[in-house]
Amino acid sequence: ETLSTTTSETTTETGSQENSTMELFRPNDKETPANISTFDPQNRWETYSNSSLHSTRSSLDSNCMPSTADLHPPDPALPKGPPETEQSIVPQLLIDHYVSMIDPSRAQTVDNDIARHCAFSLPAVALTLGRTNWPLLKETYETLANDMQWKVRRTLASSIHELGVILGEEVAASDLVPIFNGFIKDLDEVRIGILKHLADFLKLLSKNDRNEYLPRLEEFLKMDNERNWRFRLELTEQLGFLVPLFKPEDIRDHLAPIALTLVQDRVSAVRQSATGVISTMLANLNSSGDANLSRAIVADLAENLAHSSHWARRQTFAVLCGELISTIPYEDFSQDLLPHLLDLTWDIVPNVRLKVAHVFGHILPDELYNDTTSPNFELMHQALTHLAGDKDNDVREAASQAHRVTPNPPPKEEVPADPVPEPRPSQEEALPTWAQIAEVIQEIK
Repeated sequence: ETLSTTTSETTTETGSQENSTMELFRPNDKETPANISTFDPQNRWETYSNSSLHSTRSSLDSNCMPSTADLHPPDPALPKGPPETEQSIVPQLLIDHYVSMIDPSRAQTVDNDIARHCAFSLPAVALTLGRTNWPLLKETYETLANDMQWKVRRTLASSIHELGVILGEEVAASDLVPIFNGFIKDLDEVRIGILKHLADFLKLLSKNDRNEYLPRLEEFLKMDNERNWRFRLELTEQLGFLVPLFKPEDIRDHLAPIALTLVQDRVSAVRQSATGVISTMLANLNSSGDANLSRAIVADLAENLAHSSHWARRQTFAVLCGELISTIPYEDFSQDLLPHLLDLTWDIVPNVRLKVAHVFGHILPDELYNDTTSPNFELMHQALTHLAGDKDNDVREAASQAHRVTPNPPPKEEVPADPVPEPRPSQEEALPTWAQIAEVIQEIK
């Protein structure tokens, strides 16, 4: 009886389970129990969670499995507290992860260069957020500007002018100028970043803030390595961009002395670039109507270049005269520069005479060369004729390039023939034979 009773109960439970399972597949016209939703998993989960079996498994799971907080603890590198500004442009969690890239733990666990990647992307993030949300990135930018790695600081220095455009003049003056001042005193590897866009950054500042940097421009002439001539070349190019930003008096007092130093550089590329910058300066000063400022610079050029004891500086003066012919008024050129250029016609170095011949034979316009009313008409023609008969072939070709004169090579000097040496006695007559030596020995004995 007991066995039959147990069998009947088992059969009943099995049938009830089958009936409850079939409830899921019955047609829609059949009504389902009110307390179970056939198509709602949440309700089904709540229903089955009331069973003792599921309650037992849940208690086991809670004791054996760690919680979600244990599996994913909060990131200590993420910023704490509310954000500086409220914005809906970018999810705040994404901004938090971006600013956490400067945390030292990221360099150990993610990438050694993650701070440099953060610095490289910062202008783009600032542009996306807009200048009103700059407080979200300000602390990160200041931290990157003081990073121990010079590559990170150089990345910021190379893009500070772009960030100034994004943030505007007021924010640039308050937040970027202090960092810019720190970069000026940094390593040359970092300074080259701000030097390449020096004019672009100063253009963003107000006139008063910009003028404060005039006395500091000379600091770029001091370098960690004097052989780094490309640094000076970049400074020369930036001087040309700075000329329109300052008054004529500032150009004469601050920019012209730097250009005069660079035009005497020992590297040819720097000197050639400096001649173009000086030409731009003199053109700007002449257009301002104050000729005295321009003539003061020209006098310094003649003193330091035309009468220098180094041939490369005299050559640079000839090249500079070729550029200034069409830049400054010819009256000033003929009065202040032309007499010194004529003196170089008889220079002892062929490379100097070559540049002088190029000026008189090609660059000087025909109307100025053929102007008989000019007080230097005869002197210029005599100089070009002398250069056309120079002993150096390249100088003669440069003088006759515009067919103003005909090359007239000097006659070749006859080299005196070598004197005929006197005939020497043959070795047979000069040297005694062995027999003669033996006879002498016998006589001595």
